[in-house]
Amino acid sequence: MNMRNVATLIIAGLCLIGCSQKKTFEYEGNPLVRDKYTADPAPMVASDGRLYLFCGHDECFEDRPGYEGKYGFNITEWLCYSTEDMHTWTDHGVVMKPTDFSWAVGEAWASQAIEAPDGKFYFYVSTQCGNPDCKAVGVAVADRPEGPYVDAIGKPLIVDSMTDNGPRGWWNDFDPTVMIDDDGTPWMSWGNGTCFLVKLKKNMIELDGEIQILPMENYVEGPWLYKRDGHYYNVYASMGNPLETISYAMADNVEGPWTFMGELSGMGQDSFTIHPGVIDYKGKTYFFYHNSSLSLDGYGPATGRRSVCVDEMFYNPDGTIRPVVQTRAGIKSLVPATKGAFQTRKYRNVFVEAGYTPEAVEAKVNKVFDEVFFGPDKVYFEVEDSLAYISDIKNNDVRTEGMSYGMMAAVQMDRKDIFDRLFRWCKKYMQHSDGPLEGYFAWSCGVDGTRNSQGPASDGELYYVTALLFASNRWGNDTGIDYKAEAQYILDCAFAKDGTDGVYNFINPEQKLITFTPTGYGYSFTDPSYHIPAFYEVWARWADDGREDFWLECAAAAREYLHKATHQETGLNPDYSNYDGSIRMFNGSHFGTGNFRYDSWRVPMNIAMDYSWSCADAQWQKEYGEKIQRFFYSQGMKDYVDQYRVDGTLPSEDEILPAGSWTKALRHSVGLVSTLGAASLLTEHSINKEFVDALWHSENVPYEDGYFDAYYDGLLRLFAFMHMSGKYQIIFPE
Repeated sequence: MNMRNVATLIIAGLCLIGCSQKKTFEYEGNPLVRDKYTADPAPMVASDGRLYLFCGHDECFEDRPGYEGKYGFNITEWLCYSTEDMHTWTDHGVVMKPTDFSWAVGEAWASQAIEAPDGKFYFYVSTQCGNPDCKAVGVAVADRPEGPYVDAIGKPLIVDSMTDNGPRGWWNDFDPTVMIDDDGTPWMSWGNGTCFLVKLKKNMIELDGEIQILPMENYVEGPWLYKRDGHYYNVYASMGNPLETISYAMADNVEGPWTFMGELSGMGQDSFTIHPGVIDYKGKTYFFYHNSSLSLDGYGPATGRRSVCVDEMFYNPDGTIRPVVQTRAGIKSLVPATKGAFQTRKYRNVFVEAGYTPEAVEAKVNKVFDEVFFGPDKVYFEVEDSLAYISDIKNNDVRTEGMSYGMMAAVQMDRKDIFDRLFRWCKKYMQHSDGPLEGYFAWSCGVDGTRNSQGPASDGELYYVTALLFASNRWGNDTGIDYKAEAQYILDCAFAKDGTDGVYNFINPEQKLITFTPTGYGYSFTDPSYHIPAFYEVWARWADDGREDFWLECAAAAREYLHKATHQETGLNPDYSNYDGSIRMFNGSHFGTGNFRYDSWRVPMNIAMDYSWSCADAQWQKEYGEKIQRFFYSQGMKDYVDQYRVDGTLPSEDEILPAGSWTKALRHSVGLVSTLGAASLLTEHSINKEFVDALWHSENVPYEDGYFDAYYDGLLRLFAFMHMSGKYQIIFPE
């Protein structure tokens, strides 16, 4: 073999070695690393512009009698990963082992690396000293962030004899965290059971003063010390119930006093430990932690086999931190569709995109449906042989709103039995068979069918027609009810009305917009929550009433109207408005009807529906979705209330609309939580996952003041779950 060939082989070999040490992979959600167990994440942004992530490799004790292949928490090496976009990651492999310290043995715990002003990288680790009763902190140094690292001082930096004031004895000294203050002073914190603090010399390898104790409330281990915008933060593992959670404290001086700020994030899935790492990178803040959700090589999920995860973190204007929601999707974006279902016949399952399993989503949607129709707090009641009604329990009546909603839910879930029972009740008790109101439905009846009001509410007719057309497409028209004929009858009756006796078309023919009511004064204005442009596209396709062009014009007009009816900054809309989108005034005042209240909640979900089905106004609708989610996010995810003026200020006492006979109150209503969750169909900003998770974890249960609404809250929550799971669909003819 000639030397040229030898050289070629050597170069090839070196290339293979280099390639094997630098594997790349794409972020797929949490856990971040999926080919091995990882723990105790420690992110660092280096001067080369990359984010480096250091973590321990969790392995089982194969040689421990009675624990073979079962027991984790065995870190025998530290790993390094890096990225420049948080999505494509490079695996740099092992950067160091605890046995690389001559004074250490095999067991190890958390680590953290930091770049010093001298351009070198210092790696602080916790490991077992040669003395079996001594945990210690060591320090290594390297010229590059990914190493190789070597022992910087040839001995531990911290040993147990230096911290005998801690209650955990020989468990005192692990989980080091290091920060460099604005004046160049390095500080190190660590500890199990007690949080310690010490100043380091600027050489990063010597102590500069006495070890202090930081009195951190509910502290357990794993501190993460940093400074941001003039505030000092210590984020740490705290004792939850019954497992570790993450809490944090703030201070104006690194030496204190420190103020406990409360729990930041809950327990890690399947793990009784958790370890934080917080970093700012390219305009965002990332919260790293570990859980035990990964199954690998036949093991897990198991508490001793941890896996690093990452979610985005957000600050309030005063520097406090918003609670962090741990998600399976992590920082993976939820991306809106680019085409509507009229074109694609495809629907997103946003819950699955956010990390929930298809099985869990299916079970959840069915559970929510059953709660509304069959649970102990149901609103659906079967009567006589073939009838049923949905009742607004708190008002003890039956409304066209609820009946038509129930029919829509039934046809979407393929429950013909429920659909037919509801419609038969509507025909028998609610629909006018003759007279000026022929074809319309009395908007409110007693549960015995007695009409409380003869007049219709236009949103009921809107849903009746659409649900009937879907029923026609799904089940045909020869199974006992001619669904299409019933829909056409409603529309034909509407177009026969010309104002005689004060009765009009429920769609204003001149404005091509839906009316608040098609009678009297209600004909002169509208309700933004009644505008669902995609429904008119359904009518244009399948009503077969000869008005196809008109319905498409109505769809376009509704979209244009919603631009005008929503506030330019907050995205909020009034309950009632004029046809030009301006707030409807009554005798010179809107008496709160110009505020964002109960009816208004439906608008975000309605716009999301139109986007999902049609995508005809995509740009504006996406901007709207992000605008309104940001507004409510700014109010606090657990603190926003259910009524506002459209400029985002709170209403006065006399403007608050009570719920039924209940005392006036502003609540964090599950119905609004639901529709804001559905708005995530529109958005791709990272906070949308918090709205998704808020919807997922919502429960329709009594509020703190005892108020409970199984009807309105329950139906909106059901619709939101159907939308977000891809189960609220355009039903094409079969």
